[in-house]
Amino acid sequence: MRAVFLGLLLSFLGGKAFADEFPIVVGDPASCHLEIDHEAREDMLHLRPRSPGNGLCEVPLSAIEEGLSQAMKRRPDVGLIFLGRLIGYAGMSRQLMRRASKDPRWDSATGKARDGHDNNLVAALLADPNRTDDALMVVREALAAQNYVITRVSVEKVLVLCVFDSKVVPSGCHPSDALVHLRIAKTP
Repeated sequence: MRAVFLGLLLSFLGGKAFADEFPIVVGDPASCHLEIDHEAREDMLHLRPRSPGNGLCEVPLSAIEEGLSQAMKRRPDVGLIFLGRLIGYAGMSRQLMRRASKDPRWDSATGKARDGHDNNLVAALLADPNRTDDALMVVREALAAQNYVITRVSVEKVLVLCVFDSKVVPSGCHPSDALVHLRIAKTP
């Protein structure tokens, strides 16, 4: 009986201590910063860019690197990262729009994939790191610093933004937002 009670007490205390390790906040909460939570049900890290007033902000590479470093030390066996809405990472969103505008599989006039589902094409565009306009480069570099790689990208709920006369992205209708999930693995 005593051993059972001690085991339950240690489980409770261990669970409480473990739960207190998250969220991780990187940066000044009074300005653009990053919050990372661990969602135990999926054993997933959830990254959230935050800014006062809930506007869009650009989380710096250093904040993503620092946040992932801290989170992966606390949860070294995690295999999934949920970035949330890509629009929350303004630079990544712009890179996706630029990449889609140059890709023959995306129709910038209609704002749709020429063949197949928008989700599949956007996932493919994000999964390919072998281009200079890699939207996930910031995350890939932060993961590489922790000896992890992205093994699979999946997206859902792609949203399209039509832009005209912009110096930031080419004119047309391009994917600018989606819910992004990253499967990750330790590098060999």
